[in-house]
Amino acid sequence: MSRIKVLHILWSASMGGIGRVVINLCNAQLRNDHLTIGVLIAKSEGELLPQLKTLGIKIHESGFIKGNDNRKDVLLNCKKTFEEYDLLHFHSFNPSLAKLAVKSKKKIIYTEHGNFAFGREMTIKDYIVRYFQQNFLNKQVNFITFNSEFSKNTSLKRFGLKSVKNKVVYNGCADLKISLSNNNFKRTKDEILITTIGRLASVKRIDRLLHAYSLFNRNNSRLIIVGDGPLKEELKNISREKGISNDTIFTGIMDSQSILQISDICVFPSQNEAFGLVAIEAYQQGKPVVVFNDGGGLPELVNQVEPELIVKSESELALLLDKMVKEIQLFNTEEKIQLRKTFAVRFSIDKMESELYSIYNEVVDVRN
Repeated sequence: MSRIKVLHILWSASMGGIGRVVINLCNAQLRNDHLTIGVLIAKSEGELLPQLKTLGIKIHESGFIKGNDNRKDVLLNCKKTFEEYDLLHFHSFNPSLAKLAVKSKKKIIYTEHGNFAFGREMTIKDYIVRYFQQNFLNKQVNFITFNSEFSKNTSLKRFGLKSVKNKVVYNGCADLKISLSNNNFKRTKDEILITTIGRLASVKRIDRLLHAYSLFNRNNSRLIIVGDGPLKEELKNISREKGISNDTIFTGIMDSQSILQISDICVFPSQNEAFGLVAIEAYQQGKPVVVFNDGGGLPELVNQVEPELIVKSESELALLLDKMVKEIQLFNTEEKIQLRKTFAVRFSIDKMESELYSIYNEVVDVRN
């Protein structure tokens, strides 16, 4: 069988779940002798771009400035790129790129990573883009994958997708690699570190964690908030207003694995998050993960490991954290640690690669 030439299509290479998953996936696909991999970055920006360029695969930078960029040279560049591949694997939606993909007559796979814009007021432009996306997914895409049951159910309600082949393919984690080079923390003896990691944006609902953290006796604990984003200053203001700024550290973007290694409790207070790759990364290191019941794909994961760590409110989270801080050893027995690590193995990047490769073969007819 000939190699299948696959082009992954990203809007940008910004730090976040989608970019990290695609990088890990491409690394795994490089080990598959039946695939040739390329990545198209529509807008040439993002903290992960340098890392992408070290993978040893072909990177195409289209030169988009904005979503509706219709400059002829940019579109022609994309058109020529699409012609080099057998299959176009979209990881986000852009009307211009979708139109070019359809014209190319190449096979198309779309992965729904769950960027549903919950909590944001829809504009006329948003509704127009959604209309085009619905048409694209229902009439032009050959196969859709979802990163969780939550993403699938939300997509079915929003777009229909009655006649499109689809499957849930959970995001995969790369093999555990811990580097302490970016870890500047010096913890005191017996100190309990409560950690959250993610983009400081509305879907992450870090405000819920800050409120809960202010409601109990925080002696001998610190709250570590890893990440950056548009709500950073607003969240810092909340920490000051709640009187917890001395116990709260905003680190900015750091290596998640090194932070998880020294953490005692991981809390991901997101609302309607599609998957939550960082929860699996925490489980890789045997750490307890606390989430809200409206967290989308997150409770879908935690419910299979420790359902008692799913909370319904900020006050319930505060009570749980208070108990965990006081009795942390009860939540980190050898049995519980091994349970988490065993669960994380189910979400390997190699398993994700294998499932996608089967789908590629189903969609693309590449004969000798």
